[in-house]
Amino acid sequence: MPTFKCRQCPQREFNSRTALYQHYRTTAGHPFCNECNKLFLTQASLEDHYRGKASTVHPNCPRCGKGFFNTPADLPRHYTDSIQHPTCLVCTIGFKDDAAYSAHGAAEHPECRCTLCTRQFLSKDELKAHLNTSDLHPKCTQCKFGFMDDGALDEVSEQLNLSENNVDSSHSIS
Repeated sequence: MPTFKCRQCPQREFNSRTALYQHYRTTAGHPFCNECNKLFLTQASLEDHYRGKASTVHPNCPRCGKGFFNTPADLPRHYTDSIQHPTCLVCTIGFKDDAAYSAHGAAEHPECRCTLCTRQFLSKDELKAHLNTSDLHPKCTQCKFGFMDDGALDEVSEQLNLSENNVDSSHSIS
C-alpha cells in the first residue's frame, strides 16, 4: 500500500491522500487553500496561488492588487479596512474606487455632499463651513456666505432683487 508523506513533517506518513489533506487542513503551518483543496509546499506558493487567480474563487482587489480573499464577501471588508480605498464619512462603508464612492454619496447622502468638489461631509454644517471657506465656491460680497456654484449664487441674487424693498441696497452679490 502506498504511503503519503507530509513534506513539512517528514516523520508523518499517511495511508491515503485524504488523510494527508486532513493533516494539512488541521495542523498549523501547512499551506492549504480551503477554496480549491490544493496543498502547497510553502506559504509563499499559497500566496502566489491567491494572487494569480483572477476569479470569484480568489478575487484580488482591483484597486490595490491585494489578494488572499477567499470569498467575494471578503472584498467589501477589505474596502472598508484599507486606507487605499475611499470610505464614506457618514456611514463608514468602504468602496472599490472613487466612482463607486461618488455614486454612493450622491445617492445616499446628497445633503452632505459638495457637488463642485465631489467631497462628502459628515453633516450639513460641515458642508456649509466648506462652502464658506473654500476658494472654489462663489461668495456673497456682503455677508460672505458661500454657495455651491454660480447658479445657486444667481438664484439668491434674483431673490434679493425681487425683495429689494426689504433688503439693504448695499447687499451685493458677486
